[in-house]
Amino acid sequence: MSSVSVPLPLTRPAVSDLAHRWRHRLLVAYVAVLPVMVVHDAPLVGSKVQLTELVFLALLAVVAYGTLRDGRGLAWTPLAPCLGLWLGLGAVSALRALHPRDSAFELAAWGYLAALAVVIAGSIESWEDWRQVVVVWVAASAITAGLVAIGALAGMLWGLHTPFAILVDKLSVIRSPFWVGVGLLWASTTPNMVVGYLLAGSMLALGLTWTARTPRARWLAGIAVGVHALAFGLTISRLAIAVGFAFLVFLLRFRSYGAEVLRWLVLVAWLALVAVVETVSFYQPAAVTVSTSEVRGPDAAGYRTEHYWHLQPDAPVHRLQIETVYAPFARPLLAGAALTLWKERPWLGIGPGGFAREVFERQQTRGERWNGLLVLKPWDPHSTYLGALAEIGLLGTLAVLIVLAVLVWQTIQALRQVTEPALAPLLWAVLACVAGYLVAAVDDDMLTKRWLWGVAGLAGSAWLLARRGADARTA
Repeated sequence: MSSVSVPLPLTRPAVSDLAHRWRHRLLVAYVAVLPVMVVHDAPLVGSKVQLTELVFLALLAVVAYGTLRDGRGLAWTPLAPCLGLWLGLGAVSALRALHPRDSAFELAAWGYLAALAVVIAGSIESWEDWRQVVVVWVAASAITAGLVAIGALAGMLWGLHTPFAILVDKLSVIRSPFWVGVGLLWASTTPNMVVGYLLAGSMLALGLTWTARTPRARWLAGIAVGVHALAFGLTISRLAIAVGFAFLVFLLRFRSYGAEVLRWLVLVAWLALVAVVETVSFYQPAAVTVSTSEVRGPDAAGYRTEHYWHLQPDAPVHRLQIETVYAPFARPLLAGAALTLWKERPWLGIGPGGFAREVFERQQTRGERWNGLLVLKPWDPHSTYLGALAEIGLLGTLAVLIVLAVLVWQTIQALRQVTEPALAPLLWAVLACVAGYLVAAVDDDMLTKRWLWGVAGLAGSAWLLARRGADARTA
């Protein structure tokens, strides 16, 4: 007997219809404004409070209204208590922080982002709402990627400066015309921010190409994938490694022979990319000089050996010399600074958000060299894992690893429990996003990136919806 796929029931939400509608609208609005990352600085908090936070406050108010009206709070996922453990250890670390004000702001930011993941997970009441949030995310990301690509091409072809790209005149190695444009959102500070945000949109767009309900929707999803790929190609960022790894994870859903061959090809290309990017990132060449010369006779060249038995004494001998000047890039120096601070306070660290100011002030006041790193301003550790070691110590870092491990487990469980075939590619896309961000965390400070916790919210809501469907089938 053939199996029949039964869609998950779109049950009426327990909260009032008005609260549900506004909750969904505000969630969609949050996803839509996510790439708009800069507003005028606010007093005290500066750029930490942005347009997304204003939307979240409205969303939180609607959630509170629905809870008070119906007497039922948001459903929790297994990730929620892990987030509580992370925040609790962060709070303990903040009590003995070297820079209490910085730690207070950082801890508040962590609390907000943890709440964001919990609220998103508990606010989506149906798979239809979940899918709409994904579609809006892909649309906003595709528009952003398109602007990045336009800005980069305008700079590359016509030398035009736009709000969406900068020229690469600051780069010491890559000066060919192809790399004239580097995609950079006007709202972001580095290309890593751009690629980190676009990673989620690109993977979700891939998922939509396999779940589109109409040919037109599939065509639009394919365009979104292509626009993201163009933006990635025009953006120089270490997080290209994370994008490649996410794509590799997404390919695991396919079981055909062709897919197996493609996975191996992508794996080889990804390993080559890792080797190049990590080599350049750790040891940055400043100049490569190639010179040639000619002398008369092997003796003059200093190489009168059996290899030149066939040459006359005054035969021309050519010499090619290649000289490379390179030095450690900032990343290994920052990593060394992070490990130094961790050794001084191994268990609970120097306090959340304290790395940048501590490294800067110790060089300015004590003459700390940090293995040659010049710290002209407070500088983040550029690594989630090493930054956590320095700021919240071994205990806090273990809590972070638990959060990330449960996030992966939760996403896999949602993928295993869902019965609707059309949802599987999208859940694979979410898993690919999570995997990509775990790799990005090696080279970037991901704990304060809103898109990581937005993806965590999508994964949590998928887990809750899949669980409700499993409970309904067994009832």
